[in-house]
Amino acid sequence: MVNKELYCKDKEAGLEEVTAHEIAHQWWYGLVGNDEINEAWLDEGLTQYSTMMYYEKTYGKDAFENKIIESEQYYETAMLNLRDELGDISEEIDRPAYAFENWRLYDVLTYDRAAMMLHTVRETVGEKKFFSSMAYYFEQNKYKNASQEDFVAAFKAKSGINIMVLLESWLDGKVVQPAA
Repeated sequence: MVNKELYCKDKEAGLEEVTAHEIAHQWWYGLVGNDEINEAWLDEGLTQYSTMMYYEKTYGKDAFENKIIESEQYYETAMLNLRDELGDISEEIDRPAYAFENWRLYDVLTYDRAAMMLHTVRETVGEKKFFSSMAYYFEQNKYKNASQEDFVAAFKAKSGINIMVLLESWLDGKVVQPAA
């Protein structure tokens, strides 16, 4: 995924982002596997949000917030274009990879929309509980294939919060406003 076209001076930002994303896959999909066909958001959403957190850790909170805003703007623009092209389309995130009308819809929902959903989880449960739950999810599921249920269970175990109530509207495509 890190191809030679990204090794140009004018594409340095893209190279950094793609590299951070692909490295994040070492955790989400590499160490904590999942069913990337039936629950693609779990792999790509966690990876995309981890990419955004890389910017937060490396460049600060403003860079992270900018990545969230970029993601929201990309989502809104892409969905407008997709609706023009395809008509009435579902914003459901939780569906098999083959059920998306095309690659662009898969991309915008499983990467960007799922990352916005995870950001909403973080804002809702708070920093400490979010990171504690994520660490627990990782520890409980490394070297295994995890599921959406495992993800929700990790948050319940560490935060005491049933995040499925929050996730459902995102996963079903019913959320109207972006996270921020």
